[in-house]
Amino acid sequence: MRRASRVLTPANVIACVALFVALGGTGWAGQVIGHGAVGSVQLKAGAVTPSKIASNAVTSSKIANRAVTKTKLAAGVVGGVDPSKITKVDAPIAAVPSNSTGTVVTATCPAGSKAVSGGWSAGLYAHQLSEGPSADGAGWTVSFATGTSPASVSVSAMCLAP
Repeated sequence: MRRASRVLTPANVIACVALFVALGGTGWAGQVIGHGAVGSVQLKAGAVTPSKIASNAVTSSKIANRAVTKTKLAAGVVGGVDPSKITKVDAPIAAVPSNSTGTVVTATCPAGSKAVSGGWSAGLYAHQLSEGPSADGAGWTVSFATGTSPASVSVSAMCLAP
């Protein structure tokens, strides 16, 4: 009897009742809300937000073909860019003299395009000091330095037309 009074404290009884209610509630909800119970009435405008959707809850196999189109989604939700608007531009190979502390090479995008990314190759004798879009955004600029040997470098830009 003494052992039972130590185990059956008010805190333990309340914790067990709370656990029973919590576990029983999810089982009850599973029986009451059956398969197909959520429809257009429950999915009213503004009711479903990304924060309310579980990860991978709606997969492509659960959506009918052509059921979701760009016009039904908020602006900017469907990402991507038309591939025909992307061009890669390579600047001519540039010579960086020995002991250079900042030779700048720029790959310039076609008129009206903006640089969204870029890259470079410096070989063994040069190293990159900085890189990024040019001041006007119309190209990708890289600054190179060298030690006692000269180097040849190349710069590329990924350009996006409006």
